[in-house]
Amino acid sequence: MQSKCFAVNEKDTSSVKGMLAKKLHSLGFTQKDISSMLSITQPMVSRHLKQPLKSSKPIEKALDFLIRAKKPSFYFIISDDAIASEKEYIITTRENIITKGREDAILAIKNAVEKLKDKNLGSLLPKVKVNIAHAMDSASSRDDIAAVPSGLVFVNGILRSYSEPEFGASHHLSEILIYAMKIGNVKSVMNIKYDENILKKIRKEGLKCCFLDDGYKVQKPLKDFDILIHTGSFGIEPTTYIFGKDCEDAAEKVLRISSQRFSK
Repeated sequence: MQSKCFAVNEKDTSSVKGMLAKKLHSLGFTQKDISSMLSITQPMVSRHLKQPLKSSKPIEKALDFLIRAKKPSFYFIISDDAIASEKEYIITTRENIITKGREDAILAIKNAVEKLKDKNLGSLLPKVKVNIAHAMDSASSRDDIAAVPSGLVFVNGILRSYSEPEFGASHHLSEILIYAMKIGNVKSVMNIKYDENILKKIRKEGLKCCFLDDGYKVQKPLKDFDILIHTGSFGIEPTTYIFGKDCEDAAEKVLRISSQRFSK
C-alpha cells in the first residue's frame, strides 16, 4: 500500500506540528492522542496548544488525510514522496525514512530528557558536553544510534534545553555504546564526569562498574555492568559512562548517583 505524504520545508516542521496539534485538539483529540500521532511528548503538545499558530490550506489537506486514516502516524519531517509503510499515512524525510524502530529510539531519548529536566546535576557535569544515546537492535555504526546533535544544555546545573535527537549525531558515544553492547545487555548510554566522590556514590548505590584503558577497552568486563569509567589521560577528561537497557534506565542511574530520583 502506498502512503500519502505532503511536502513542507524542513525548517517549518515544528510549526506544522503545532498547527496540526491545535487542529486535532479542536476536533476533540486528547493531548495523549496528539502526542502519539505526532510523535512528540505531551509537554510539547501542551506548549503547541498555547502558541498562537495559524493554519493553511496545505495543512488543512494533510489534516483531512490524517483524520480519515485508519492508523495515522506522523514523523519528524514531511516529504512529497509516496513510500511503502504498514500504516496508511506516514510523514518522514525522503532521504531517511524513519521506521518504527528508529522512531522508538528517538522517543526514548526525548522521554528520558523530560525526566532529567529541572534536576540539579551540577555536581556531575563534565567540562565536555553531556549527551545521551540510544541504539537500535544490532547497531553496528553511529548511523544506527540516535543522540542529541549539540548535546544537552545546562544552566547552573539544571537541564534547560536540547536539540531534536538524530541518528549519527555522536561519534564518541556511538563507539562506546557499540562496544558496550558487545560485552553487556545495554542499549543506551549517558556521560557524566568522573572523580572519587562519584565513584563512592556509584558503590553506595550498588551499581556495577568496570574501568576502561586508554584504548577504551576493559580486560575482564563484568557480564552484567551498569557503568564504564575512563579515569582520563593526556587530553582525555575523566568520564563516567552510565548504561541502561533503555534511556530512562540510564537516566535513572544518573539521578541515583546525584542522590535524586524521577518525579512521580
